[in-house]
Amino acid sequence: MKRVAVIGCGAAGMMAAFAAATGGAETFIFEKNEKPGKKLYITGKGRCNLTNDCETEDFFSHVVHGKKFLYSSIYGFSKDAVKEFFTENGCPVKVE
Repeated sequence: MKRVAVIGCGAAGMMAAFAAATGGAETFIFEKNEKPGKKLYITGKGRCNLTNDCETEDFFSHVVHGKKFLYSSIYGFSKDAVKEFFTENGCPVKVE
């Protein structure tokens, strides 16, 4: 069995750990803060914003710098895919 260490348990670290664990790896998470996902938790005034629900082109029309950097991630893992991922894994999503 593979063993994977994830350093940092922010949003990306949690997704990496989930992918490793569901892929069959023995997974260890190391986080310096008192809670994993602390910054994610405080988004949306404690409601935990996971994604933006506007249409993709509308989203990009509001991005001032770094649009090119975001294209592959936004088109590769759309808002609908994000909502579906969390719902399928036992965390229903509410759009406000």
